[in-house]
Amino acid sequence: MALRFNINGLTNELLAYLEIEINFAFQNWEDEVRNGMKNGDLANGAEVEAELKRQGKKLIGYLKANPAALADSYGTGSLMLESNPLFSEYYKVDPNWNKARPGKPIYGRPRGSYINIFGEKVSTWGTAKDVNLEEIGIVEPSPPSLSIENANRWLYQTYLPRAYKLAIKQTDFGKYLIETK
Repeated sequence: MALRFNINGLTNELLAYLEIEINFAFQNWEDEVRNGMKNGDLANGAEVEAELKRQGKKLIGYLKANPAALADSYGTGSLMLESNPLFSEYYKVDPNWNKARPGKPIYGRPRGSYINIFGEKVSTWGTAKDVNLEEIGIVEPSPPSLSIENANRWLYQTYLPRAYKLAIKQTDFGKYLIETK
């Protein structure tokens, strides 16, 4: 008599429980981000979504935030944090970055049309070109709420480890040991 271990059965059960628990962890992440937002108009337009996809024996997670959520979390204008993972890409590469803007403060643009960070086409007469709009009180920078950073910390330090422990706890390892003759 010998024991055989049904690894495929165990893997499928464990993945099924992990999928349930990680989806719950992702819902907590979404709630944490939303609850941490502080910048009125930005927070009202903010959208976040955590999505989990199963591909065979892999679970792949996607954490998504629209520009309003990123702007709320990382701040805008002179108050924005450069720790935003997309900041350097936006600042250095994006053709819609205001070339008249020498740094983080918000400056007026030259006459013409452009696409703002929300994907909207905007036109300007250019009368405030090269003018710091924050300094003259036309635009208020938004302080960072850190909602995404804080939610990520909770996700990686608390929710995902708990999801893994709960999935392991729910899995019946014994039923995958099969007695053979």
